[in-house]
Amino acid sequence: MNTKNLLLRKREDHVDFVLKQSNRTKEEFKEGVDTLKVWLKTQPHLPESPSDEMLECFYVLSKFSVESAKLKLDMYYSIRSILPEFYENKNPKLPNMQKIANVTCTIPLPKLTKDGYRVVLTKWLDDDPENFNPYDFFSHINSVAEVRLQEDVSIGDIVIYDLGLVKFGHFLKQLLAKQT
Repeated sequence: MNTKNLLLRKREDHVDFVLKQSNRTKEEFKEGVDTLKVWLKTQPHLPESPSDEMLECFYVLSKFSVESAKLKLDMYYSIRSILPEFYENKNPKLPNMQKIANVTCTIPLPKLTKDGYRVVLTKWLDDDPENFNPYDFFSHINSVAEVRLQEDVSIGDIVIYDLGLVKFGHFLKQLLAKQT
């Protein structure tokens, strides 16, 4: 059994499904991704060359527009210097990230919707606002998205938040975090 990707074992099936939903051929898809690869070679300011899977994901999420994918890829790397608080000290093994992983849960469901979207559920597991850090929370969600950029492909996301345990103090922490 392939254990590399237990949640999303059939990535190629999802690619085929998304292409069919979007009336695209594999040849058009490959051509668009190849165009992005050529463009990336002319972008020395970008810190790395993304994997083919990541390029495919950006291309699909850009509704098969090479120009839109270029803009999103550039922003994907640029945002790290614009908003360092979301990216610095966010290794999932660090205590602050372990803490947020224990008080919230974010799970992409394994099947795409009939229209090719991925449903992602996020639930708070702890009602104490003192255990909630908004920057770590959004970084945690970003980490899940980072994994999905490598392993998933969908037309877009449908995100469902279960706010049953959220109190006003959670929102207050969010507002106070914006002011600092």
